[in-house]
Amino acid sequence: MTKAFAAEFFDATEQETALPGWEQRFVQLASKRYHGRVDYLVMPGISVMRERVNTTIAQTIMTPRDSVTFAFTVNDDAHWQINAMPLRGVTCSVITGGLEWVAVCPGGYDIVLVTMRADQLGWEVQPGFNVLSGPAMKACLHWLLGLLPNAAGPAASAGELTELLPEILIEQLAGLYFNSTQLAWPGPGTSPDYSAFRRLQGCMCGEGDVPLSITALAAATGMTHQSLHETVRNTLGINASVWLKQLRLDGARRDLLQAGRTGRTVSEIALQWRFWHLGRFAKYYSAQFHETPSETLRGTRMVRA
Repeated sequence: MTKAFAAEFFDATEQETALPGWEQRFVQLASKRYHGRVDYLVMPGISVMRERVNTTIAQTIMTPRDSVTFAFTVNDDAHWQINAMPLRGVTCSVITGGLEWVAVCPGGYDIVLVTMRADQLGWEVQPGFNVLSGPAMKACLHWLLGLLPNAAGPAASAGELTELLPEILIEQLAGLYFNSTQLAWPGPGTSPDYSAFRRLQGCMCGEGDVPLSITALAAATGMTHQSLHETVRNTLGINASVWLKQLRLDGARRDLLQAGRTGRTVSEIALQWRFWHLGRFAKYYSAQFHETPSETLRGTRMVRA
């Protein structure tokens, strides 16, 4: 049975659970009120999804195991960073299942994802992260963009069409895969900066899962301050100190969103995340999320009530 629907999101923590079978963690990097949307076309074993977000975010992602995903970037002027490697313009990345990657997604990003069980394809996909370009890729993207908004229309109710759609889709992807130019892109596992960044991620949290300081992180990983800053800048495009502050703000927001259930106060949460000056915490938080910590807390308690 084919289903078509859409969902809107007003917080990064909501949207990180939006893709079925995916493991994702979002951290908002830019100061903006969050708004995202996902359009879905779901068929047996195949999902076509268009994901849009209005602000810059860092995503740690793992695609579903035993799957293949075709990820089409829509905007010509988009500058992505995938595992510390730049990716520009309109491309299609073919990603095999169970691969973990870190993506910095530009503000206003727009991506179409086709995820299916690997055994449905009928051909072998080269393991890893393969980037395609060329006319066949753009033709397939335009076809998918036309398919999504029309999926819930009268034509979608015709049983014959919905039965044929998975087969048509697989044929389109086969034409794409075998008739596109594979870019000479080094791939996500080859960047020294990404390898170093994974080391940072692996030992960055202390007691209570609060990010360690730059000095403590450097000592824990055996990195110099300079190499640590360069690793974060080359992977995420921001300063390491800014990254740690964003992670602390993200952690505080997640706790505030749960405060309706836990009963914790703004002060308790701020101090846990090492914001020792409550006025500065409120200022940083409001600048990042365009609402005060108290407004977030009141919103969760109103929902709870």
